[in-house]
Amino acid sequence: MTDIENYIGVLSLCGVSFILAGLAMLFFPPKKINSLYGYRTTNSMKNQNNWDFAQKYSTKFMLLLSIVFLLIATINIILSVPEPVRMIIEFIVLLSGIGCMFWKVEKEIKKQQS
Repeated sequence: MTDIENYIGVLSLCGVSFILAGLAMLFFPPKKINSLYGYRTTNSMKNQNNWDFAQKYSTKFMLLLSIVFLLIATINIILSVPEPVRMIIEFIVLLSGIGCMFWKVEKEIKKQQS
């Protein structure tokens, strides 16, 4: 394995992907409810108000997550965390972050409806 392969982990790639997706959503948000592009859940697609709110809120959360992902990936590199441990940490952080994003956005959508 090369040095680059040792340093680039799933979390780093997901962090960069989340930045790119977040910036795309920030500068080119989906205007209308669709089944192709944007934060698409049953709650977000119920009406246009939910849709607009979910797009803005999820974009901010996605950009925040990208920073967290890249920060943790960098810490793993600096501390020279062994690969098996790093992979477990990255997997847990990735799933927790994405799960937290969906939970928080859905919670805020419901709060908006009240």
